[in-house]
Amino acid sequence: MKVDRCSLEWAETEFGDAELGDRRRGRRLIRMAATMALRPAGRICQVFTTSAERQGAYDLVANHALDPNKVLASAARAACCRAQESEVIVAVDGTSLTLVDRGKKKGFGPIGALQKKARGLKVISAYAISTDGTPLGLLSQTWWNRSEGPMRQRYSRPLGDKETRHWLDTMTEATARVAEVGRDLRLCFVADRECDSRHVLETLDAFAASGHTFIVRSSANRRVFQGEKTRKDGRRRADRIYVKDRLAKTRSYGTYRLQVPAGPGRAARIACMSVRAVEVSVRIVNRQNDVVRALRLNFVETHEIWTCPRGETPIHWRLLTNIPAVDSDAARQVIDRYSLRWRIEEFHRTWKSGRCNIETTQLRQRSHVIRWATLMAPVATRIERLKALSRTQPDLLATTEFSQDELEALRMEKEQTKRRNEVLPRGTPTLAQAVLWVAEMGGYTGKSSGGPPGAITIGRGLERLRIAANVLKQLRSAGKIR
Repeated sequence: MKVDRCSLEWAETEFGDAELGDRRRGRRLIRMAATMALRPAGRICQVFTTSAERQGAYDLVANHALDPNKVLASAARAACCRAQESEVIVAVDGTSLTLVDRGKKKGFGPIGALQKKARGLKVISAYAISTDGTPLGLLSQTWWNRSEGPMRQRYSRPLGDKETRHWLDTMTEATARVAEVGRDLRLCFVADRECDSRHVLETLDAFAASGHTFIVRSSANRRVFQGEKTRKDGRRRADRIYVKDRLAKTRSYGTYRLQVPAGPGRAARIACMSVRAVEVSVRIVNRQNDVVRALRLNFVETHEIWTCPRGETPIHWRLLTNIPAVDSDAARQVIDRYSLRWRIEEFHRTWKSGRCNIETTQLRQRSHVIRWATLMAPVATRIERLKALSRTQPDLLATTEFSQDELEALRMEKEQTKRRNEVLPRGTPTLAQAVLWVAEMGGYTGKSSGGPPGAITIGRGLERLRIAANVLKQLRSAGKIR
């Protein structure tokens, strides 16, 4: 497959400064990534059409000199350069890759419930997002596989034996890579309930010295310091006050309306959400030596009132953060920042089982799978970025993300398939219009598809558009068209 200029420029932006130790290896990586952007798929044989390309791709993912951390570091620098504001949201989340390993010889480990006997790899990603919700790219990833057999109780294990250390490594590496870029970027880490633990909170709190913040969804009703009481026998004991009690006594900041889309077991509605916030000193207990320390945090609670249908669980978030939530606007900002965490779940879906479909790979070694998945991750980010931009900044000109050859081919295709009463805009279309046309090339049918264009139809349409743009470019170079 011939690589078009747009895909080649994107690949050079993502991987051009990867320190791979050999210039030839870097050139092969860029050309290979450009082809992957043209035809994303889970298997190498689905991406590359000639035997020479396939053999080159197999050789590259099997090359131990190709360090996936250095490849991802180059993509992380490109993500930082795309940031237009001083604050970047970093969503941190873990997921599992379910992979075929019937003989248990590929170096994978068990995932999910032991009785299901599924095998694969675990990975935690740090995903950079702009404050308006536009994906910027991956900052770091940490891979591991679980050991065979049951796990010990988490409280009885040191940090080095806990999976918590992988979360800390991912966050620490993300801050280090941002610092390497040299830009004054402030990171706001957002994470789900897995990060409501002593080690993670202490690490995130330490990042505050560099100007970084965090928002973590609380998983427990934590105890706070609230003075001491004197018993009848004269002895003093700590007063047991919990965050939930403090929030219940706090005056509400008011309500706001939230558009809730339909989902499994959830009805579409406009929810009425109440907001409260309180600043407390949380008790952080080291279970190994029973040492207790205080961590000053803000708790922001938002919960649904009056609008929850019968039989459903009301929406309820309790967020702990080091961002001051002194009024309604500040509390709403914390909630809005946390709501962007869902972007990383969309990225994981596109990467694993969506357009990139990395879980279908048939590679036979753990290291080969990690290299292939690392190369495909920026491709998934590109699809997600295009999808988000068409929704958050629909009035941008399409030239910001498409080449002139692509736009010309897209307009020619649309002229052939438009409805009789449909009038196409003159001049350069907006990004939202161009993405809609691309999705229609990929099979999007409008309202009957169940919502706005998604990653699968956009990715499929991009593949067909690249082919049409290449044909147009070749005809122009041959002098057959002007």
